Amino acid sequence: MPHILPKTRWRALTLSSSSSPASVGLFEADGRCLWSYVESSSRTGEGLLAAIARHRENPASKPDLIIVDRGPGQFSGLRVGLGLAQGLAMGWGLPVLALDSAAIMANWALQLPEAAGHTGGLVSLRDARLGAFYGARFAAGCASLAIETAMLAELSLSETLALLLAVQAEEGALRLVTDQSSMAKLTEVSALAGLIDNPSCCLIPQADQLLASAAQLGFEALQAGARLLRPDQLEAYYVRNDVAMDLVAQRAYRRAQDDASKSSIGS
Repeated sequence: MPHILPKTRWRALTLSSSSSPASVGLFEADGRCLWSYVESSSRTGEGLLAAIARHRENPASKPDLIIVDRGPGQFSGLRVGLGLAQGLAMGWGLPVLALDSAAIMANWALQLPEAAGHTGGLVSLRDARLGAFYGARFAAGCASLAIETAMLAELSLSETLALLLAVQAEEGALRLVTDQSSMAKLTEVSALAGLIDNPSCCLIPQADQLLASAAQLGFEALQAGARLLRPDQLEAYYVRNDVAMDLVAQRAYRRAQDDASKSSIGS
């Protein structure tokens, strides 16, 4: 699949569903949003297709490609969003560009006005369930946030705590970007809650902000030569596939919480 599109004025249908609420919109390469929709229901997917159908009736709303958040993130949301992107791409004969959710969040955070005077980087964290988090560390002023898979890892509670402590020690301050549900999980662990109790260190984007960040990052990636996918090549980036927390896992999770708290007290 070639990565150079024949038109100079690209339009991308952009989907973000790795966190709630999911969102969809049509963006031009200059960042202009032609329309967008953020779900009001907690059930991902109910309104996305209807919103797309409404705007599809306008010939001016025809996209040239689809940009989609491939995860990691909430499993059910990813399945819905990627399934929708794949189905639309097949039906419309469009290529797809898939982006990592950590890079999308970091791209938003690094462009905030307050980030201009911050010389350090930031950490992106997402709840991975089973007492773990998806984590990635980004340097400030990254010319490109086309994150390599190896940069993103599944971290246990103790590993998450170690990462945040290391960043705080190296940079003198901690900047964390996450989503609302993941933030709630972080604050359940006393050792982590103590690290992130400063509101200025925790950045939580809104759904429409994540959507715009995905579109911007996608167009930048295209200009840098990112590879477009055929619909049948599109896959979610789950990092892992086990989602259920059985009784054994629940006990391990509670032990990990205790260990993380003891580690913080002893440090």
